[in-house]
Amino acid sequence: MAESVKFEFGNHSDVGQVRKANEDYFGSVSGEFGDLFIVCDGMGGYKGGRVASTTAVESIQRHFKTVKKDADLRIELFNSLKLANKEIVEKADVDDELGKMGSTAVVALLHNTELYFAHIGDSRIYRVRDDVIERLTRDHSLVQEMVDNGIINEEQAEAHPQKNVILRSLGPNGNSEPQVDPRDEVLFKDDYIILCSDGLTGHVEDFEIKETVLKYPPQQACIKLVEMANERGGKDNITVQVIKITDGKKRATSLRDMAKLKQAAIVAAVAFVVLILWYALSNFNQEIKIIAPVQDTTKAVKRAPANIEEDSSSTVGDDKNGGADAAKKPLKDPKGNEKPNPQN
Repeated sequence: MAESVKFEFGNHSDVGQVRKANEDYFGSVSGEFGDLFIVCDGMGGYKGGRVASTTAVESIQRHFKTVKKDADLRIELFNSLKLANKEIVEKADVDDELGKMGSTAVVALLHNTELYFAHIGDSRIYRVRDDVIERLTRDHSLVQEMVDNGIINEEQAEAHPQKNVILRSLGPNGNSEPQVDPRDEVLFKDDYIILCSDGLTGHVEDFEIKETVLKYPPQQACIKLVEMANERGGKDNITVQVIKITDGKKRATSLRDMAKLKQAAIVAAVAFVVLILWYALSNFNQEIKIIAPVQDTTKAVKRAPANIEEDSSSTVGDDKNGGADAAKKPLKDPKGNEKPNPQN
């Protein structure tokens, strides 16, 4: 049996402080394929936007109810968005009021221990892992293209007057080719996956999203994030879903971590070898100093007693001879007359 993760999730959507109606829509569905979460942001006015986002969510859900566990999930994500686009276009064709409608979409699929995701438009998917937030999707927007081409930077993009112009969407007026990320990310215990519309990211910074999901349970975190966006103007509809992986693989078992551990082991091994070489060279230099040639004082040391002996023998010998001779020689007085020697 394939290993799977356990998770908790929450969701919340709000009309915001400016719009008259909520054109966002969200949903989820589970089956043999895994667990699917969706957020869509409708466009085209009250009626059109709501119809587009609702149609997108329901089409994706309906498609996945037919998906089997052994299916290619990347292809199925792509097919679900293609179906959503087809149904939105069909509804627009039969109702003139819906002619300009469209929708963004972000879809996250949890299958066993893997995450698959797809998106179109500027709604986003984030992952929080080890106190780091990472955006897994790239906005299909004009300002993102400008950032990618070096025309403006990220800070300028946030305040750009054409910030809301998107280049891809589901519906009759958008480039409806969905972008399915080719990666399948491994899910780990304590990972967070966040799906949201641009009504959230237009007011709340990435680091604030991270801090909020780490601080509160998923449902409460969703409510707090929506409140933050509303407190800062709430210029658009706001929708967010938060998924917390509560049980599953630990990070140390990932291939990415194994590569990092291997790299760290190599660095440690190199450092150990360098330390050993340094220690060996240090001792080698000390040995060289010990056995290096020094001034030879052996001869001088041996000569010194000989000289002393010669000097002492001559002196002492003279003294002895002189003493013996003195004992034999007669004594004389100051005038030169001999005196009797008492030693004779």
